[in-house]
Amino acid sequence: MAVDQIITNIRYSPALPPDRGTGLLGYLEFDLAGLRISGVTLRRTRHGRLTLSFPVNHDRTGRQHAPVRPLNARARAEIERVVLDAIGTLDGGTGATGGDGGQAK
Repeated sequence: MAVDQIITNIRYSPALPPDRGTGLLGYLEFDLAGLRISGVTLRRTRHGRLTLSFPVNHDRTGRQHAPVRPLNARARAEIERVVLDAIGTLDGGTGATGGDGGQAK
């Protein structure tokens, strides 16, 4: 099954304007193969590329543990492609820099 068929119910909430200046553009949640994935953020890198950042937890020693993450670069690229395409629909195609958020797929 194609990734764009197993990622559904994408919800996007834009970040507040002060946060956008730091590269944080918004917050995402979506269903992936029957699992609800939340806590994902949309960010713009220093080089201007849009990317998804997956949540991490920190243990008492400060080590990071990802409760959910893409397994490899190919999986990340496919998830980003599907989600960013959906966000473009949600925000009127402005590249996830505006809009009121919402739901797609």
